[in-house]
Amino acid sequence: MKKRLFSLLLALALLLGAVPVRAGAEGSPLIRCTDVTAQQQSYAHFSVEAEELQNLAALELTIYFDPQVLEFQYANAGWLLSSEIVSIHQGEGFVTLTAASIGGISGDGSLMTMGFTVRADCAPGRYPLVLAVGEAYDTSRSPVSIAAQNGSVTVTEYAPSYGEFRLGLETDRTTIEKDRAEIDA
Repeated sequence: MKKRLFSLLLALALLLGAVPVRAGAEGSPLIRCTDVTAQQQSYAHFSVEAEELQNLAALELTIYFDPQVLEFQYANAGWLLSSEIVSIHQGEGFVTLTAASIGGISGDGSLMTMGFTVRADCAPGRYPLVLAVGEAYDTSRSPVSIAAQNGSVTVTEYAPSYGEFRLGLETDRTTIEKDRAEIDA
């Protein structure tokens, strides 16, 4: 039920234009979240990348995720923000990054990396990572429009490795042979 409600809210936000999802035009700034594939019970690592940033003095962005699918582990500022003032706040179903710079943030590169654990009880499927760019200002204190491109995580069913499966068979076969020996004796 919670997953359906969360998906409905994300779809409504996209329809109302509250969350931009278009790619930036040639030469205009773009921030995008990567797509990844991960198994149930494994780790998923995402990156938020910037293209064509020019002299940003302040930037706020939020990534929304389904907490029924992903369990937050960590978030770090990317190398593009390595010498800037950065704050990262995590809450139920979102991670917000706020960055400020005196000299201006310019260029292409990583703004943030995040790590999650994929929950064992989530259903396999494709789940959105919704990226919302909040306020952004350049060094002359003028608002800057930045396009956002959402990402996703594709969850696949947990499949034990060949070694795990074989170990289970060996154990079962040994147990069966011991049981037969006791019955025959």
